Amino acid sequence: GVTAKMPHKVVGSQAYRDPARLEKLVASRLRPTIRVEIVPVEHPQGRVMCVIVPSANAEPVRYKHVWYTRIGAQTVYMPLHEIAHLLGSGKRVAWLDDVCMRNLTAEAALDLLDVEAFCRITEGKPCTEPGLALEALKRSKMLVPDQDGSGFSITRASALLLARSMERFPAEIAWKRVRMVKYEGKTRKSAVLLDQRLDRGYASGLDAMMEMAAGHGSGSRNGARSGGADSWYRKALRELLINAIVHQDFDSSEEIVLEVFADRVEIANPGESLTSPAYMISHCRSRNPELMYAMMDLGLASYLGRGLDIVVDALEENCAAPLEIESKEGFTRARLFFGRRAYGDMSKSHKKGALYQHCLLKRANHQVATQASARARFNLGAKRQDELPRLLNELVAEGKLKYSYEYRNSRRYKLYYPHRA
Repeated sequence: GVTAKMPHKVVGSQAYRDPARLEKLVASRLRPTIRVEIVPVEHPQGRVMCVIVPSANAEPVRYKHVWYTRIGAQTVYMPLHEIAHLLGSGKRVAWLDDVCMRNLTAEAALDLLDVEAFCRITEGKPCTEPGLALEALKRSKMLVPDQDGSGFSITRASALLLARSMERFPAEIAWKRVRMVKYEGKTRKSAVLLDQRLDRGYASGLDAMMEMAAGHGSGSRNGARSGGADSWYRKALRELLINAIVHQDFDSSEEIVLEVFADRVEIANPGESLTSPAYMISHCRSRNPELMYAMMDLGLASYLGRGLDIVVDALEENCAAPLEIESKEGFTRARLFFGRRAYGDMSKSHKKGALYQHCLLKRANHQVATQASARARFNLGAKRQDELPRLLNELVAEGKLKYSYEYRNSRRYKLYYPHRA
């Protein structure tokens, strides 16, 4: 809306009628992600687009994987020595701990954050007194008083966890809403029943997210809703959702995608796992420890590395198909199948996957897997005397498992360990 050459004159512009879409486009090309706000201003000489960029944070920002700098009226490539100086010049504020909205009144802050959900999660009951709710949010660092005492600021972590509506926050928060897609059948070619982004914060909207995901798929398939069977499925689904939330890569412009099929749920979070999927059970590095600890303080997240243990344990206790995890092409994806699965109904790959996870879980619990414990995992009793040892030996040959040398010739007492143990 202004001329390119000095002195800049207002000439007006009708470009970019959807600023929010442009904000997302710009931010998707920046690494690490920063908040860029684009605000249209009606000037007397015409419409002007104002671009609001946050102050520097001791780390250079790349645009389309390239660093630039401004010299006079020109934008040029940043010299290598300047990049090196900036990268080593100091500790930056963690993205999640930085402020996304500031100078808010107490009323405005309480209107943006879901105070009722916060009190219900932390105290088990609603809070009817705004003053008490405000103090509770301040104690938990979900609300930060401004340095000059004029108002309050909301950090990105607080907005992501407790937003009443993530769309009311800047685009960097709004695009991190969980996207849910429900299909009628077992493939993505089947009819789409629902495709929407869930607008509430990760913590305040977790129960609603669970209801939407569990209500479609578990249905009456294989007894997934018969009595206590539903509880193990929900427990596993809850842990996987929380796992995707705390391990997502916030430098990515992508969002968490929750897909519900007729036979399974798939949860994909942006960012490849920092730990090999083969070793994620009981051994996991967090990409966002500040978010993980915040969710632990809210009583939502398990101790680091325990989330997937809980999932596998729930699947074993209910003779379900094993959890599938893959990490590639910028995403980590977990597959959770509905209902119980009899041994004879499992594919060979599922049987071997269940055996491998059984050994990992035993090791995590300071126990050792045996052929007897493997039969118990599938509820086989004394049946399948030959097939299980053969599958275990295949896993040993593939380098995933090893057995104790002491009892190597004994079928009854042979002990199996993960190969890395």
